[in-house]
Amino acid sequence: MSYQAKIKKSQILFKKAEGYRQQNDYDNAIKHYEDSINVIGTQPSAYVGIAMCQLQSNEINKARKNFNLAFQFSKYTQRTPDTKYNYGIFLRETGRINESKTYFRDITETSKPFNILGFYELVMIDAYNKISDKVIRRMKALLNSKNTNRILKTYLYFAFGKIYRNEGNYKLSWLNYYRGNSLSYNKQIRDSRIDSLLKIKKNIIDFFNINRFNPTNIKLLNSKYNKNILKGRKLILITGMPRSGTTLVENILSTNKNVFGMGETETIAELLTQQCEEHKKNEEDSMTLVYEQIQKDPTLLFTNAEKYFDYITKLATTSDYIDEDTIKIYLDKSTSNIVFLGFILLMFPETKIINCERNFLDNALSLYFNKFEEMSHCWTTNLTDIIRYYKINEELTRHWKQIFPENFYNLKYETLVNNTETTIKSLLKFCNLEWSEKYLNFHKNKRTFFSKNSFKVRQPIYNTSINNWNEYETYIGELISYANHINLNNIN
Repeated sequence: MSYQAKIKKSQILFKKAEGYRQQNDYDNAIKHYEDSINVIGTQPSAYVGIAMCQLQSNEINKARKNFNLAFQFSKYTQRTPDTKYNYGIFLRETGRINESKTYFRDITETSKPFNILGFYELVMIDAYNKISDKVIRRMKALLNSKNTNRILKTYLYFAFGKIYRNEGNYKLSWLNYYRGNSLSYNKQIRDSRIDSLLKIKKNIIDFFNINRFNPTNIKLLNSKYNKNILKGRKLILITGMPRSGTTLVENILSTNKNVFGMGETETIAELLTQQCEEHKKNEEDSMTLVYEQIQKDPTLLFTNAEKYFDYITKLATTSDYIDEDTIKIYLDKSTSNIVFLGFILLMFPETKIINCERNFLDNALSLYFNKFEEMSHCWTTNLTDIIRYYKINEELTRHWKQIFPENFYNLKYETLVNNTETTIKSLLKFCNLEWSEKYLNFHKNKRTFFSKNSFKVRQPIYNTSINNWNEYETYIGELISYANHINLNNIN
């Protein structure tokens, strides 16, 4: 095979690997990265890709080794900015915030896109003071340049939104956040996402009605179908709107060495929204999804429960931060769990649910002020859509509380912040965990986190995120009107 043919084959394999990684299929991604390396060995980007997959699985030591290989080959291929950027992400997610700043600052002196990405990351981790005036001027020029593409301008708008916010210039801050969200807004994808969610919600609420799933029938179903799939271990779900304190709660609980915080795996949703095997050959309009087929054949519940347990067991086995043999509780904070909660509680009847709540206006603005990469969060770029999603989340939460009231624990973010020790003790009691002072030092937890502003869970609890909406009152009339309408009692 000629060298040019090798390059072409390697690039095809690399692109496939990138696609698998975007779909969170890390096993296939790693396989294709390795196949690409076997064709052309000096590929820092492929080693970076493998490392980032391993980071997602908490295989920190393996990830670090692959980053070392990426840096080694970067010397020969001039791909250092790519490697430095991703290594900065690796350092940030593993709690080495100060080290990550060095790498992000270095790449602000390079060219697009990594100078912009490095600048954005520095601003997001509150390292604005590490950025020179020269770089700030250059970033403003890039923001106004016709040669800067739409995606990179979005990063710049969100970065300057935060910079102006920290400086107390809320007018310019809002203008930049508004422009960043407007550039990110994709009506077609948004409509498809919300319409699909509304359809699933209606189907599930209609099926899980209080008459069919009253306490007596639930007990009968559990006695007939329940299996000890978790092998004596417990499952706790953390639900609530994104940016409502779910990551903070996960970090507090996973301070316990017997508690495995898995983050947002979204595994249940992926399993239940797949097309049923027996329907795969049918035409598209007659496809049946797994959650729909379960309503006709409850035994499918446990096939998928076993798949879920296999997945989380593998996740624990590969993690550097947990001993799989010591796990007593699995924590899952996937945002989609609230949709499929009825199925989950039939799979695992003893599951506990910690439902996080936060001042609606603070929660909504926190969503609007953060740039989400996931398509599942496309609704965060528009205030009307945030309200629509909030309504869906609230309706589902109320519905599940009505059917499974004993499984729920409500936790208010503001109460946790203002009365930390008492709230944590109450939370631990619900989870059947004993109190220890270590829970107050949750910020020293070394495990990785992948949520927005995850670096902040490395800090002690702070109250500066309460009532932030006041500074933007002029611009959020739509949110305030909705808050008044539903009488949330969260406006001073």
